Parts: sequence; C-alpha cells; structure tokens
Amino acid sequence: MIHDANKSPSKRADAKSVDQTPPQRVPGPRGLPFAGVGLQLQKHGCAYLSELTSRYGRIVNFPLPGIRGVLVADKDLVKQVLLKTERGFYKGKIYDLLTPVVGRGLVTNQGASWRKRRLLLKPMFQPSALSELDPILDSCCQKLFAQIEQSIDQRRPLDTTASMMELTFSVLIRSFFSGDLTSHYQELAGAFAQLQAWIGHRFWAPIRLPPNWPTPRNRQFHKAMDYLRAAVLDLIRQRRSRPSRQGGDLLDRILVARDAETGSPLTEQELIDEIITMLIAGHDTTALTLSFTCALLAEHPIQAAKLVSDLSRGHDAEAILLPYIYESMRLYPAVYMINRNNSEPFGFGSYEFPAHTTFFVSQYAVHRDPEYWPDPMNFQPERFAAGVPDDFRFFPFAGGHRTCIGNHLAMKEAVGVLARLLPHFVPRRLCQPFRLMANLTSIPQPGVTLEWGATKISSLSR
Repeated sequence: MIHDANKSPSKRADAKSVDQTPPQRVPGPRGLPFAGVGLQLQKHGCAYLSELTSRYGRIVNFPLPGIRGVLVADKDLVKQVLLKTERGFYKGKIYDLLTPVVGRGLVTNQGASWRKRRLLLKPMFQPSALSELDPILDSCCQKLFAQIEQSIDQRRPLDTTASMMELTFSVLIRSFFSGDLTSHYQELAGAFAQLQAWIGHRFWAPIRLPPNWPTPRNRQFHKAMDYLRAAVLDLIRQRRSRPSRQGGDLLDRILVARDAETGSPLTEQELIDEIITMLIAGHDTTALTLSFTCALLAEHPIQAAKLVSDLSRGHDAEAILLPYIYESMRLYPAVYMINRNNSEPFGFGSYEFPAHTTFFVSQYAVHRDPEYWPDPMNFQPERFAAGVPDDFRFFPFAGGHRTCIGNHLAMKEAVGVLARLLPHFVPRRLCQPFRLMANLTSIPQPGVTLEWGATKISSLSR
C-alpha cells in the first residue's frame, strides 16, 4: 500500500491556545549543530513533518542552518501567516536560493514590485482566459496515450511520473509559445531538468558555494541558463518585431499587457524572469498531482471503476473529477511546505515569536491531521463532494494575496488530462510503494510506476 511509508500516529500533544506569562518555549527537537533538523528531513522525507507534529504538537521548533524556524500545522496560525503575507509577513532568505534561476519573478518578488506584477499578470490565468487549453491538451495527450498503449502491448509497467512530467511540460511550452519552440523541446526539457537539479542540490547543501564559482556543477548550471535565456529572449524579440495582437498564446498576452499606473510593458529581463518562473513552477507540480491521483486510483479499483462509470455518462467531467484530484492533493500535496517570515514580533496563543522567525507552513502535516480530517490516511474523495473547505485545513495552492497565480491553469489541466485519459486507459496496479521525499517539491521515491489497462467503457462526451 502506498500509504504505509507515510503513515503517522493519530495521537498528538497539541500546543495550548491559552495565553500564559511568560510565553512558552516552542517544543521540538534541538537539531544538530549547523544542520538543525535538515538531515532528518532529507533522510525521512515528508513523513518526518507529521512525526514531529504528532510528537510535539501543531507548532514545533524547526531549526535549519542559519534559520530560526518553526514548523506550523495549526490551521488557525496557517491562516494568519498566509493572509498577512505582504502585510506583516514576507518571503525569507530560503527563496533567495531560487533567484539565480528565476530572478525576480512572482515567486521571489515582494512588496510594491510584486503587487504591480501580480496585477498585470493575473487576468491571463483566470478561468475565462484558459479556453485555448483544450486543443493543446487534445494534441499533447496523444503521446501519453501512445506510451500507455505501448506499455500495455508489451506488458511492462510505465514510469508514470516521467510520462506526466513530459506531458505537462509540453502543455506549458505550447501554451506559452504555440509551436514556435516545438523543435527545441528536448533541449528546453534538458535545460529545465538541469536547473531543477541545481536548485535541489543547493537546497540541501551544507555549504553553498557562490553560483559564479567555476565548479563543474555551476558550469552545467550556467550552460543551461544561457541556453534557456537565449531561446526565450530570441522568441520575445521575434514577437515584438511583428505587429502586436490580442489573444494568441500566453507570451502574446504578456507582451501586450501594460502596467495600470505607468502604461509600460514588462522589460525583457522581467519577461524572462516571469516565463522561467512559470515554466519551472507550473509543470512539475501538475505532473506530480496527476501521478499521485493515478496511483491512488490503482490502489482503489472500486473507486476507480465508479469514477470511470460516472465519466461515461457524459456528465460534467470537472464536477466528477475534482473530488478525486483534491483528495489526492490532500494526501500527497505536490508542495509539502512553504515558508514565511514575520517582519515584527508576533504572538499566537501562548507563544511569542521574535521578528524574522521563519514559519514553515506544512500542507503535508495539516492535510493529514486526524482532528482536521477523520481517518486521514484513507482515500475518500467524498470528503470534497461539497467543495473545498475555507478554513485553511486544505491549502495546496497556499492562500491569501499570494495564492498561486497558476491554480486555475493547474486544475483545468489536471481535469482535462484525466477526462481524456480515463475513458480509454485506467491504472491497474502500483508496481512498488513510494514515499514522499522533501525537495523543492514532494518527490516520490521511487517514482510512480504503474501497470495500465484498457478501460472497458470508452465513450465520453468531451
């Protein structure tokens, strides 16, 4: 069973919510000198987060190298931290690890600059602006179908994580650039894989050498960045050299967007930062969500059969699929933890936190809390039959002002892929258990490898 490796105890010693004088010390492990709890998190993966909250409560001392950290699994504190981001909380120095790759894109930008950029880009990712995604999904899913069909014919498992990564990356390339960079797909995918590996290494490295030092790893990083920047910049200049047009792909829409106050477009560097940010942040998280959903369906054939039967009746595919996707995101959130820092001293319950404390807000721990989610380790899509709760016990896309700008795109893509896939193919068996490892995102170790079968019911109105 895929849950066993991530199972956590149901009993907990909760942090008290009654004010006391003097403030209580936050309970939790002291960690190792210089390393804190980093080595434990790296070794045991996301399950370590639930282990800590089960042992110490929902607010836990969480030291990391050079960081005064607190692990947060209390939904009320999660709400305060996320709703007050940009108004008392900010993104700390951990996000600086991303700046050599994404510059000052939306993920790393802050303050007035971030607010202007968010206002400019947000309309492009609203549901009403995503109608062009359907023909892209129709085209891109064909390769996934061929891979699954070949695995069935050859009676061999399919590395579904790798296939989903390839699919979602191709969807984003088509969404941003139409067909202009299709011939460069393999080079772009290789460059992004290199960049993600470089960021992941720096995330865990006990000593982070400056990016400009000519180490072999840094040289590979700069080669990938140079290729990616050159490809994107060349396309930007090509598009700007022709008459502007409304609509089109996402790059066209970004190029014609203007700052509400100044009327200015984004600079070339700002464009490159945002495009790289969206491509890095946008494809692996959706691919992981699709992989985890398929793994859960393979482990729960009765629910999978019901889902396929419901889809075959031609009803609203989105309404049918969303509870399954949300439940997958609850059990296996692609983003397992985010962090924020308080700009001023901050009190919560019986605790007082000095300014610039790093709050590690964990989707993984909150989503598996037995008091927030009865029988939390069981796959029960019906939990979301009435929609998503609004009390911050479920926050796969963060929340507040800095809710992920691509959340609508991600959900439309996940629904669209499964609505096209399941009427033809269904996951039959998870070939080996996996556990979630903590990196930039939740990485299944080993990857999600599935045996697939042809779906008996193959009629679905799209």
